[in-house]
Parts: sequence; C-alpha cells; structure tokens
Amino acid sequence: MKGTPHSVDEVLRHMLEAADEIIAFVQGMDAKAFEADRKTRNAAVRSLEVIGEAARNLQRHHPEFVELHPNLPLRAAAGMRNALIHGYFEVDWPQVWTTVVRDIPALRRQVQALLVSRA
Repeated sequence: MKGTPHSVDEVLRHMLEAADEIIAFVQGMDAKAFEADRKTRNAAVRSLEVIGEAARNLQRHHPEFVELHPNLPLRAAAGMRNALIHGYFEVDWPQVWTTVVRDIPALRRQVQALLVSRA
C-alpha cells in the first residue's frame, strides 16, 4: 500500500478481503488445532498484518474518515500489526487466536456495513 494513497473504499475492501481470508483459514478449527498448524498460523498472521497496514493507511491518509468512525478499531489493528511484525519470535498465539475468532468477525461486520453505507 505504498505510493499514492488508496481511497477509503479501496482500503476497506482490503480489510474485508483479509478478514474473509482469516475466517476461511480457521474454519472448523479450535485453538489447539490452530496452534499446531504452522501454515494456518502464518497465513492468519499475514492477513492480520494486511488489516493493520490498511488501518494505518486510513489513519495516515484519511483522518476525516477515522474521526467519523471512532468505533472502528483501527488503533488496535495497527497495534496488532506492529506487534506481529516487530515481535515475530515472541508471538502470543493464544492472543492471536482470540483476535481471529472474536475480533476479526466483528471487524468484518463493521467494515461490510461501512462499505454498504458508502455505496
């Protein structure tokens, strides 16, 4: 997402796509299976990083949008991205699992509703 800033809708679509990927990756899994499956963990982390980078993009390039939507957890998403990228060998997998099964579906619903309302 470098170079020319993407539109708000483009960034929201990136977030929605990454959330959909995460949900698909972990479908049918429990926390134990997730922690045992390195490929799924890494795929989920990559999509969490995409969501976090998209959140940073909105904060940096679209502050007016961010101000209008204070309930969108952009700071938390960007913080998760930073923790994952800069603390690779210290990933808290139970926290990632909680984020994946609790926070990502909620974020997906928020982003989907925003895209529908902006159409």
